[in-house]
Amino acid sequence: MTAPKDFTELIKRNFPNDERLGFFVKPNIPSGKQGRVLNDFTRLSPGDLVACHTWGNMLGGGSIAFTGTQCFYEKAFFTYEDLKGAEARERLVDVEVNQTGSMIRHTLKCENEEAAKIMARVLDTLATQPKADDIVAPADYSKFSASSLSWLELRDEVMRTIDMLYERFQNGKLSLLEYEEKKADLLSRL
Repeated sequence: MTAPKDFTELIKRNFPNDERLGFFVKPNIPSGKQGRVLNDFTRLSPGDLVACHTWGNMLGGGSIAFTGTQCFYEKAFFTYEDLKGAEARERLVDVEVNQTGSMIRHTLKCENEEAAKIMARVLDTLATQPKADDIVAPADYSKFSASSLSWLELRDEVMRTIDMLYERFQNGKLSLLEYEEKKADLLSRL
């Protein structure tokens, strides 16, 4: 099993630093906001926190915490590796996550509708990034001619990708339907 990909730099580039909406990115997270987030999510340490979204006060508000590999909110957490997409709906963000081979919807609350749209955009950006399991080492083709080289590279890349997809299916990260559709699409390119 491959270690989860770290999305820290991508989060820092795409997450806004907007105090008005309650968005904060490391190293510009105020100590009071960081303390509140660490109080809400006791399994996090200060070094884990990359970005956060907070709203309201201690009695009536909430927070969402971003680490390099996971997103924590009031009811649960999910890894970016399993993230499939996000959609804003009023002040809520519906997040589709492939956990244990099935799609699960997480609903995150935000400060307002504008904050929800920004949060959905950031999560969608994370969802479209290549995952650690998608990265495959290239083969050595130095002994082949240029004309046969492109077909061999394509064939090997397709076969490696199908093998990787099968492994993800076996690990519960892809459904059978997703696996078969992606496999058929790849084989049609040969």
